[in-house]
Amino acid sequence: MTVNQFCGIFQRNAEAANLAKGWTVPKDCIDYIGDYMTKGLYGGDVWGATLQSTKFARLFPTNPGTWIFQVDQTLLSNVPYYATRQFEALPRNSTDFDLWVQQGKAVAIKSSLDFYNELLCANWRIVLISDRSEKRREATERNLRAAGYSGWTKLILD
Repeated sequence: MTVNQFCGIFQRNAEAANLAKGWTVPKDCIDYIGDYMTKGLYGGDVWGATLQSTKFARLFPTNPGTWIFQVDQTLLSNVPYYATRQFEALPRNSTDFDLWVQQGKAVAIKSSLDFYNELLCANWRIVLISDRSEKRREATERNLRAAGYSGWTKLILD
């Protein structure tokens, strides 16, 4: 098995939450994960998911329901933060992440913002979830609004 094959398998398991609590990116995979996050591949995957989601949402033009979005890495990009953490090769540090959240520098992921706004225009109720701490509610809401998100029905934090 090549390093790229190993890192691809690791990545898919991380995305599917199939790794033990406290996992870190193997050192051999830092460049692989960094390239995925920064060179358009992640953005392409999000775009593909939003395209399929848009098709699904349009099946209910007269009876929209509730759409649930994860905030981090779905609506807002934390790539600059993760780059400082070697794309999760360093052990997680909730204090550092809270400081990042407090700064409110996460930007909108464009394809997600476009889809979000289409749902709002179609009268869907939108619920946002995040494992950000409740004590960061104000900063999270401020960051979401600054990135172009508004009109959600509920924001559920950890």
